[in-house]
Amino acid sequence: MQVSLSGFPRLILAMAAMFPLLGRAQETASPQNGASSPSVQSNTYLPEDQAPDGEVTDDPFSDGVLRGVPAERGKQPRQALRIRLETWEAPALEVTRRLDGLQSGASLEQLRTECLNGGEQVRLVFSPLASVDTSTRMTAESITERIYATEYEPPAYTCPPPSPKPEAVENPVRELIEGILNHSVPTAFETRNTGQTFQAVVQPVEAVSGSWDMIVSFESVEFVGMEPQGAKALGMSMPIYASFRTGGLVRLKEGQWRLLSVMEPPRGAEGKASDKRWITILRIDPEG
Repeated sequence: MQVSLSGFPRLILAMAAMFPLLGRAQETASPQNGASSPSVQSNTYLPEDQAPDGEVTDDPFSDGVLRGVPAERGKQPRQALRIRLETWEAPALEVTRRLDGLQSGASLEQLRTECLNGGEQVRLVFSPLASVDTSTRMTAESITERIYATEYEPPAYTCPPPSPKPEAVENPVRELIEGILNHSVPTAFETRNTGQTFQAVVQPVEAVSGSWDMIVSFESVEFVGMEPQGAKALGMSMPIYASFRTGGLVRLKEGQWRLLSVMEPPRGAEGKASDKRWITILRIDPEG
């Protein structure tokens, strides 16, 4: 019985191209020279007057060391507040018609009531709500992490195109090996958070009773697809994200909606303009 060795050179080259990658992965995963493996740092609470060894932060979602509750906070009056943000989608022409009439909180309340009753081509896009104390920063997140490649290593060997045949013959092993040899290999990665982030800081306005100054930030990031980069045969692509951001420093009256922004929705991967508009409104109410 005779065995054909014509397919062995490609198989050997494929395995050789994979070995350096395996070696690098083992070096990353295994500590060397007696060094201990990295550990995950968890959030730790410390008194405010105690100096920690690591980074001190007030961010509840970080891996740093969280400060404890300040001792003077117990002597300060703090009011509990409820912050509501809503983003509605409606036809652009209709929104433009209605903007001239939105001169007061009452007219904005009427417009919102019409949206709640189910107007034509109207939908609720975002509606986050959060509670916060006076002069305290609030953060709320709903996040999905997406890892994507930022650098590629070119293929070590490119297979010649197969000779034309009258009938295509499927060969899974050949397709696998040619895919490994022709495609680029990702070598560096980054992480992008997709989802919603809502942040706010509120303090009372001493000159105007029942009014509040608020620094507010709302962001929504959505993964919409992949875009090929370079030659198609190399298999390189980068993610496409659609972002929506609104916020700033605003003054609000208790119990009244305020118009925050009117924007075109993100255009997505195709970049096509939209005939809709996103109306974002904001409100603050005392609790209790």
